[in-house]
Amino acid sequence: MSQSVVSEAIRVLERRLGVRLFDRTSRRVRLTPAGGDLQKKLTPVIESLGRVLADVRDEANDVAGVLRLAP
Repeated sequence: MSQSVVSEAIRVLERRLGVRLFDRTSRRVRLTPAGGDLQKKLTPVIESLGRVLADVRDEANDVAGVLRLAP
């Protein structure tokens, strides 16, 4: 993703939540307290989603059943 796409997504999220998530200066970008709180609350959700997606992928790649070959 380009920087402009990420910046726009952050602006949309901040507008939707009604809170700034990042403090921006010309030299740095830092999470605001609200941004840090959101990060802390979303981290377990994102980790859980990652595990679910990995499980689905692994199950889709599993081979199960009986294969019989007859002449």
